[in-house]
Amino acid sequence: MNGIEITQALEILTGIVQVLDKLGIGGLVLLVLSGPALVVLAVLVIEYHRSVKQRAENAAMLAAMREENARSRDNAAAQLEAYRADTQQLVRDLGANQRATDQYYKDNVELAKNYKRLAEGLQDVVVGNTRALERLIVMLEGRNSAGKGWANGQT
Repeated sequence: MNGIEITQALEILTGIVQVLDKLGIGGLVLLVLSGPALVVLAVLVIEYHRSVKQRAENAAMLAAMREENARSRDNAAAQLEAYRADTQQLVRDLGANQRATDQYYKDNVELAKNYKRLAEGLQDVVVGNTRALERLIVMLEGRNSAGKGWANGQT
């Protein structure tokens, strides 16, 4: 250190000593004790700003969660509505198929009744034809036994 630097350092120290002399013992004690208080005050200010920032982040996160919840609720409602519509369509289709099946069985019952009536009618025709053939045979046999039949080669 040269002489000029020493002189400047002494002037600075003289200024500090004059300030400390003006503060006195009480001011000096107050200055020493204010250091930790200023640190605590600085920590409190920093913590306050951090809590304000955290509250803002929490509010933004809560708003985002509410929006996501609303989207999920709307999506679930849309899916439920689609499921309900599909289920109703299936029930309608099943009902239509059931009605068609019922009609099919009713038609089959009616067809069976008609076949029964037809069979009874054909039975009468078959019985009538059988009796007519029996009478024809009896007539032919009677003719043959009298010798006038075609079985003997006569016309």
